[in-house]
Amino acid sequence: MAERAKTITNILGSSFDVISIINKSGKRIHTSSSASQLYGYTMEELIGKPFLDIVYEADKEISAATFAKIFEPESIKYFENRLVKKDGSLLNMSWSINLDKELDHVYIIGRDITEKINTEEALKESEKQYRSLIKNLNTGILKQGPSTEILLSNPAALEMLGLSEDQILGKTSFHPNWNVIHENGDDFPGETHPVSVAIATKKSVHNVVMGVYRPVTKDRVWLLVNAEPAFDTLGQLDHVICTFNDITEQIVAQNELTETKKRLLKLNDELQLNSIALTAKNIELERFTHVASHDLKEPLRMVSSFMKLLEKKFGNVLGETGKQYIDFAIDGAERMRGIITDLLSYSQAGDSTQKVEDVDMNKVMEEVTILFDNESYQSEAEISIEHLPIIKAGKIPMTQLMQNLIGNSIKYKRDIKAEILVSAEENEAEWIFSVKDNGIGISAEDTEKVFVMFQRLPTKNKISGTGIGLASCKKIVESYNGRIWVTSELGVGSTFKFSIPKV
Repeated sequence: MAERAKTITNILGSSFDVISIINKSGKRIHTSSSASQLYGYTMEELIGKPFLDIVYEADKEISAATFAKIFEPESIKYFENRLVKKDGSLLNMSWSINLDKELDHVYIIGRDITEKINTEEALKESEKQYRSLIKNLNTGILKQGPSTEILLSNPAALEMLGLSEDQILGKTSFHPNWNVIHENGDDFPGETHPVSVAIATKKSVHNVVMGVYRPVTKDRVWLLVNAEPAFDTLGQLDHVICTFNDITEQIVAQNELTETKKRLLKLNDELQLNSIALTAKNIELERFTHVASHDLKEPLRMVSSFMKLLEKKFGNVLGETGKQYIDFAIDGAERMRGIITDLLSYSQAGDSTQKVEDVDMNKVMEEVTILFDNESYQSEAEISIEHLPIIKAGKIPMTQLMQNLIGNSIKYKRDIKAEILVSAEENEAEWIFSVKDNGIGISAEDTEKVFVMFQRLPTKNKISGTGIGLASCKKIVESYNGRIWVTSELGVGSTFKFSIPKV
C-alpha cells in the first residue's frame, strides 16, 4: 500500500493535467500541484474540501448528479463542467473518470478546455453571423457540387429564380427548365455556364450576363453571375459558390435606350433630309421674293409716275374729285412699294451666309443714330446709349436690327418728347440688349403678335407702316440662336429685349 501511495504521489506531482483523488463523500483526498497553479488556490484550500466548492453555481446540480452516477453499475467515464478560479474567472474543464472499487475512490483527470470552448463558441457565433449574412444578403447565393448540382441556396436566390428550396436543390446549372440565353438571344450551352467553367478551369469567373427563364412565373430574369471554386485540404475541388444579382431593370432600360437611339438616328436622318429640302425651298423662296420685289417695283413706279403726270397735265380738267382719286392711287402705289421694300429686307434678314465677326455695338449705334438725326429732331426724340459690348454677330444684320427697334420707338411715340434708352447686361451664356421707350405701349395680350408678319396693332392715331419691321428683328435674332421679347404697359411705354449668345 505504501508503495502504491508513493507511486500516486509521484504521478500527482509530475502531471501537467489536473489529477485528483476524490472519496465517495465528494472530498479531495489528493490533488496534483497543477490544480493549485490552474485554480489559483493553495493545496491546503483544495485537499480535504468538497470538489463542488469551486464548481460554478449553475453547474453544481448536474455535477453532483454526475458524481453520484460514478458509483452505479453503469458508471460514466467522462463529463464536463465549469469551475470558478480564485480570481473569479471561469474555467471550462473536461474530466476523465476511473473508479477504484476496492478503495471507493474516484481518480479524475481534468484538462482545461476553456480555449477550446471559446474557440468553438466563436466558430458557432461566426457561423451564425455568416448564415445570417447569407440569409439577409440581396445577392443570390448557390453552393454547387462538382457536377454543378445545387446543394444550398439563400432566400435571395430563391426569390430571383422564383422557386422554392425543394424545386431548386439537386438541379444542375444547365437544367433545361432554365432555358438560359445570352443578351443577344442565343442559347447558353451548359459547358459555358460560369459554374461549369469554374469547375473545368479551377479559376474564378466574373460578371457573366445570363437570361434565365423562370418556369413558375413564366418570365425571364437577367442575372449578373460570378462563380468561385473552393478546394479541400488536398487541393481537390470541393464545391463552387455561385453568386448573382438581378439586373433585369438595367437590361430592359439598356434595350429601351438602344431602341430609342435607333429611332433617334432614323429621325435625325429624316430631319437632315427635311432640313436639306427646307434649305433648298428657302433659297428658292428668297430668290423668288428678291426677283418678285424688283419686278413689282418697276410697274408701281410707272403707275405712280404716270398718275403724277396725269394730275399735272389734266388737273384743271379733272377737278377736285379727280385729283383726290389720283392722290389715292399714288398713295396706294407708294404704300405697296414700301411693303415690297420691307419684304425684300425681311427675305434678307438673318441671312445664314453673313460673316460672323466681332461687332462693336457702340459703333453700330453711332451709325444708327446718324440715320435718325433728322427724324429724331422732327419727332423731338432723345436717344440715350449706355456702354455696349462687343459681340459675335454680323454688322449689317445688327445695324438693321437696331435701326428697326429705334425706328419703332420713334414711330409709336406719345404726344410728348420721345425718350429712348439703349443698354445691355450679361449672364454666363449671353448678352441681353434692351431698347426702352416712353411711347404709347402695347397691351399684354398683343406682346406676341407684334413679332408676326403683317400684324399691325390698332392705334388711336393712324400710323403708317407695313407690319414687317419687328418680324425682321425676330428673324435676325433667331438666326444667332437668340430670343426677342417685349414688356409693355399701355400709355407708359415699351421695353424690347433680345439676347445674343456669347459663343
